[in-house]
Amino acid sequence: KIRVVEFKDIKAAVGEHANKEDAVPLEEAYRRLRQAAKDMFTIQKIDQPKATYKVEFQELSQTEEYKDYKHLQSVYMADTVTVIHEENGVDIKAKVIAYKYDPIKKEYLDITIGNFKESFTDVSRKVDLVQEEVSNMPSSILDAAKANATSLINSGFGGHVRFYPDRVLIMDTKDEKSAKKVWQWNLNGLGYSSTGVNGPYGTAITSDGRIVADFITAGTLSGNLVQGGEITGSTLKTSNSANFVNISKQFIRLYESSKVRAFIGYYKNSRGEIQPTFILGGDSDSTGANGAIMVYQFSDVSVKSGGIGITKGLDGNGYLNAASLYFSQTGNAMLDADKMIVLDAQSEMRFKVKDQFRFYRNDNWIASIGTSSGGDTDIMLPSAMIRNSSWENGYIQVKTALGTYYQGIIASDFKVSSKETYKTNIRPITRSVLETVMAWDIKQYNLKTDIPKLYEMRMNRKEGEPVITTDAIPTHYGLVIPKEAEENGVGLYGMLSQLTKGFQEYVTKTDARIEELEPIKPRGNIKHRNKVKRQRRPPRHVKRNS
Repeated sequence: KIRVVEFKDIKAAVGEHANKEDAVPLEEAYRRLRQAAKDMFTIQKIDQPKATYKVEFQELSQTEEYKDYKHLQSVYMADTVTVIHEENGVDIKAKVIAYKYDPIKKEYLDITIGNFKESFTDVSRKVDLVQEEVSNMPSSILDAAKANATSLINSGFGGHVRFYPDRVLIMDTKDEKSAKKVWQWNLNGLGYSSTGVNGPYGTAITSDGRIVADFITAGTLSGNLVQGGEITGSTLKTSNSANFVNISKQFIRLYESSKVRAFIGYYKNSRGEIQPTFILGGDSDSTGANGAIMVYQFSDVSVKSGGIGITKGLDGNGYLNAASLYFSQTGNAMLDADKMIVLDAQSEMRFKVKDQFRFYRNDNWIASIGTSSGGDTDIMLPSAMIRNSSWENGYIQVKTALGTYYQGIIASDFKVSSKETYKTNIRPITRSVLETVMAWDIKQYNLKTDIPKLYEMRMNRKEGEPVITTDAIPTHYGLVIPKEAEENGVGLYGMLSQLTKGFQEYVTKTDARIEELEPIKPRGNIKHRNKVKRQRRPPRHVKRNS
């Protein structure tokens, strides 16, 4: 028959068991399941039929003929015995589960081997597994150790005791030379050797206060110092007070007032990734989701990453952070906050980047700061660019987003720095500026940046609508500098100043001509002549003689 075997004590740290203390990583759970299944065959012998065999034999060491021979082999409870009797076709191998002993003759009459007695095989299985499985309750460990000790002591018949004035020997044979299993008790201590009287004694209690043993099982073990290469157990608790450290499997918890104040461990997150975690201010459950500081790392993914943050809640995907710093093995890092990030420095703050500074609002790019291939410093905006170019004597340029053409500026006012403090070599203009102004060749033109708009309007024009010309886009007026010229633009303040000076020259010359025709009566300072309102003279009529 096929039946289902459950191993409820083996839990994988996934799904509903993800945060349980006794849960282990998935691969470790698979390994334990395979080992548990293997133990059912190698230890519990579930593949072997239940049967018992009663064997009567003569132990040669108890005969007169072989009494002086060494006792090279002994049989005890739970030992595996092979019985071969070729004449009867017997070839069996099983454990000793009972025996009949004659205390007068001091010999075994028969032994029973097999696996039929449930009580014995159950106890035997527990003894075999005591090093592999540790119960959660210390009392169960102690009970199992007591049961094992009781079984060993009650089944230890057939030994030989020899008394000396200074020591006592309990041996598996009469002769000290042939004995293998030996207990010795003397003034310096009590010890057991499995290799003869001369030792070594692997289990011992000595007069200097030392205990030598492979395993020590106790309900309570007290001491000032525990030293060792490895300490194995289910749980280690440093104090019985409300303030202590608890170590359980892969988890370390620091308690204060019986509350977890810090947690160190690892578990599988919702994505199935191993996540080593350090939590300050809570445990690896909901208590760590309200203002705890969390340091974490994703260790079993192709690209390692991690971070530090302060928690604000918990959902199906894990802990939520109100503010965090995230960094990746690829070289990326991200500082994130639900509300505000403040960077404060008493002296200076430096930002260093090889490519560009990029600024986003939500997920929308709004600006960048960087350098062009020619070494220009650019502030890039969605539809314009502000450039500081060394080719333009340090002038700030406003250009299109790609930097191909210049872009316009709209402002309520422009002020040019014109204070005497900033100037030198100030002198009057001695040449005629009017001639310069009159030589200006003012043109009308369209900007190349407006041409795509014209093409778009023409493409969208419906049949029958008027033809779209350059009148549909803005017309500009000004000087046009030839392509071969070194200058890219003109100074508006300089042009306006020359235009003003030229106008002043024109007015002065005009006034001089009017003065020649008819003197102008001065009123006040000549500089305020523009405030004198001229009287319109009636037209002159020349009387002709007839």
